[in-house]
Amino acid sequence: MVLLTAIALALIAAPAGWDLSLRSEGQVGASSSGKLNSGVATDLELQPFTSLSASLDDLRFNASYAPRLSWGFPAQPGSAAGPEVFHSLSVGADWHLARLWNLGVHQGFSFGTRSFSLLAPNGADSLVLAPTRPPSEQSLKVQSLDDSFSLSGALDPRLRFSLSGSWLVSGGADATARASLPLTRVAGTGAALNYLQDTHDSYSISLQAGTLVGRGTGGNGTANASLGWLHVFDKVTRVGLGVGAGYSKSAATPLPGVAPAPPITRLTPSGSARFVTEFSRAHVGLSLVANLAPVLDNVTGAAYAQLQGTAAASWSGSSLFQAALSAGASQSLRAPTGQGVTVAQGDASITCNLVRSEFALQTGLRGGYVKEQIPSAAQGFQWLGYLSLRVAETGRF
Repeated sequence: MVLLTAIALALIAAPAGWDLSLRSEGQVGASSSGKLNSGVATDLELQPFTSLSASLDDLRFNASYAPRLSWGFPAQPGSAAGPEVFHSLSVGADWHLARLWNLGVHQGFSFGTRSFSLLAPNGADSLVLAPTRPPSEQSLKVQSLDDSFSLSGALDPRLRFSLSGSWLVSGGADATARASLPLTRVAGTGAALNYLQDTHDSYSISLQAGTLVGRGTGGNGTANASLGWLHVFDKVTRVGLGVGAGYSKSAATPLPGVAPAPPITRLTPSGSARFVTEFSRAHVGLSLVANLAPVLDNVTGAAYAQLQGTAAASWSGSSLFQAALSAGASQSLRAPTGQGVTVAQGDASITCNLVRSEFALQTGLRGGYVKEQIPSAAQGFQWLGYLSLRVAETGRF
């Protein structure tokens, strides 16, 4: 509340910038099995977005509101009349403390009926993988509160330090939703030290940890420590590698039909790899990312290692047309009995900028696949084709 009041005063006292957009999307798709997009269905989504930002001396404030309205045809049995609405609000502030030091605080709040289909648009150009697994129901009434802070700065011209912390409360908003997506409280922290050797090479040491609070899991948690290297070949090409060790403690509440198991503590290897480049003459961008680290399952609360990889390519050789292709997959490793899950997603699209980038038409295909050790209603292959229109404008008061 204090942060929200400070931002409101700053927006009144200082010149503010604004950003408005509206994205509409029509979808036609099907699922091979399960409740997620079962059969052939048509959907319509509207995604308004508005944001405000202002600067006051060494302080910068921002606030945004991004609701999502969804209509399904034909309507699901028992569903309420009218659209499903999901609200998302975010406020933040960045404070320039001293030379090369910054403090940032952020608070996000969301509530409403949210689609957990792997095919739901995420509002970004790049693919966003599901955290670990989708719930068994397509749409649920959910709520979440996300508080975080970050502190970063230079200890000397070559050495930078960063510290972060977070508190996330999320899950179903009523008893029905919590049966599929229990209310979860997660506390997280992270620290990193980065050393810049020269204009091409830098090295890092990082530590991240998270713990599940409550929910009768006996303090499920994860931690990951890693050493990283980043090499910059030129303005558009860079390679990053990381290696480390991950820790997980899991005493999750078992799934139906699975006998309770004693807490499992594991120490596993972790690592990451990243390659980003751009072929200027062909106007093609390419990104490849792989990551192995411990995670907390967003549905069961279990802690285990997860292998995740994404690939993305884009073409922007014309001011009128652009194309993008992205794909990703995640696989749980050494998960508790019955809780292993495989998730894959993909998106291919072509965008036509009717009036620069402020008025754009996009069409494409999305696909998703889920496989769980214990069969659930969320399993199977899903696909859809979509057509969207986006209108955007920016300005200052």
